Amino acid sequence: LPGVISDLERQWLYKNCDVFVFPSLTEGFGFPVLEAMQVGKPVALSNCTSLPEIAGDSGFYFPSYDAQQMANTVQNAVAKYRDDPQATIQSRERANSFSWQATAQEYARIYKTVLDAKNDQ
Repeated sequence: LPGVISDLERQWLYKNCDVFVFPSLTEGFGFPVLEAMQVGKPVALSNCTSLPEIAGDSGFYFPSYDAQQMANTVQNAVAKYRDDPQATIQSRERANSFSWQATAQEYARIYKTVLDAKNDQ
């Protein structure tokens, strides 16, 4: 393991990997997953966290932490991206759908809905 790396080194690693594997046991929000997807890399992830909400159909999920199941998931991800150039585009589009502006707009919409409902009572 490389230890602490710079932002430049991290970007190089994302761009030059074949697949990004993120076997998180617990996760609030997976920024590293989005970073890998933004450069069009396949992501192999745990399906027992919030990560499926982030990667959506662009992610590849292992159903358990069994080494063989994880290996199969990684192999499937690499094969899909090798055989389907559209997968890279879809991954980037999914990652780019997340933004602070979109998040703020969604919160504003929710707050407005709640306030409107309260005012209608």
